[in-house]
Amino acid sequence: MEINFKVELKDAFGKTVMIIERDKTTGDVSKSMPVIVNEELVNLLAHPKASRSSEPASQMQVLHRMTLSMKIATGASVDYDEDELLIIRETVMNLYNEKLISLILAARILELIKSK
Repeated sequence: MEINFKVELKDAFGKTVMIIERDKTTGDVSKSMPVIVNEELVNLLAHPKASRSSEPASQMQVLHRMTLSMKIATGASVDYDEDELLIIRETVMNLYNEKLISLILAARILELIKSK
């Protein structure tokens, strides 16, 4: 399945979700930029609670997640196999169930996977 995760995250109203940085002294907005799904997904795959397993991850599992992260980080349409999509799906659901990611981000990633 070919998917490009480099898309802006949109809310339920279709507006782009923004990261807003504020000046620490004045509190004024110093910079704002859109949330990009592939950047968030790379961070999710590296999260310690991304896997539900109570056993420590094996070296192969860590390398597989790192390879998958590098693939996602390219920002291009890339072909993903079913095992890779399963890892992404499990990561998103585990982190959502732990209340560590928003519904909007979880839904957008799952939508990208499902639509292909």
